[in-house]
Amino acid sequence: MSSITKCWREEDFRRELKKLDEKVRREKGIELIGAELDIKLLTKGRYYGRYWYNPPSFDFNLKIFNSDIPENCALDIIRHEYAHYYNHVVNGGYGHGKLFKGSCDVVGAEPSTYYKKSFENREKKKEERKTMVFSSVLKLGQKVCHPKYRVGEVISISERTDTAMLEILFPDYGIKYIDELWLRSNGKVL
Repeated sequence: MSSITKCWREEDFRRELKKLDEKVRREKGIELIGAELDIKLLTKGRYYGRYWYNPPSFDFNLKIFNSDIPENCALDIIRHEYAHYYNHVVNGGYGHGKLFKGSCDVVGAEPSTYYKKSFENREKKKEERKTMVFSSVLKLGQKVCHPKYRVGEVISISERTDTAMLEILFPDYGIKYIDELWLRSNGKVL
């Protein structure tokens, strides 16, 4: 059973569009009024969101937004449509070409033609990696062999999200800080 992550209302869309207006003003010095454009909230159809060029307005599909779509993905859909608006007003551009992709960079949207489940999965993996901590297989006092520094002893281990940073005392070279995954691929654990 799906759980609704957020119940989107018009003011939620306007708040996000206002943040994008402010971002563009702050970073590019361009005054846009995306938050003031007409917004139509749909309850059916295949579009997640849409920017209309004439007259400038937005459509957002509540069937999609009020489903179990992660909030960061919903925000990316809003940024995508805002990128169309930005591209239209600033560059005179239409569609999903190079100017649109540049506009996506400006507003922080995924530069794709349409929403893809792979984006949702990639975002979930990013969030999971933030909470994961790499678990070192090495122990304090363990001996290792480095291709250049030869044999040394692990004196501290600092675990990170994707590896561990080892502090190793090499008798002839002193203390060196070495990535554990690199050492396991290029050296030897004794």
